[in-house]
Amino acid sequence: MNRHQGRELAMKVLYQRDVTGIAEASLLDYLAEEEGADPETVDFARSRLRGVTEHLRDIDGLIAGRARGWSLERLAAVDRAILRLAVYELRFAGDVPEAVAIDEAVELAKTFGVDENSPRFVNGILGSLVQKAATAPDAAAQPPGEGGPPR
Repeated sequence: MNRHQGRELAMKVLYQRDVTGIAEASLLDYLAEEEGADPETVDFARSRLRGVTEHLRDIDGLIAGRARGWSLERLAAVDRAILRLAVYELRFAGDVPEAVAIDEAVELAKTFGVDENSPRFVNGILGSLVQKAATAPDAAAQPPGEGGPPR
């Protein structure tokens, strides 16, 4: 299995779905065949697509909250697809170290981004997401009545 190729496939499907509205399954099958992806790589891409779709509202909220001066709709579709995939991996997948998720996203932005600023933009958004998570107080550790969950 090639996880990088799986992420690339997932990003391409997210992009195409966003631009054309074509169903994910047919896009993934077509791209996987075109690129000669092995079944495990396709399964990895499929799991990423399912995760992004499942958490899309939360993912888009996290991106929009960090893209100062840019609405989600104004972002280049390819950058939006890369960010959605990376935010899913950072916040919801639980099986990818932060540094790997960010590095993979930056590499995708270098290859597919709309211009030379895409990698820096993607890195900035993801870096602020990680930094914010690292500096946020642990709500579970707070005593009741001080912002923690009710007990």
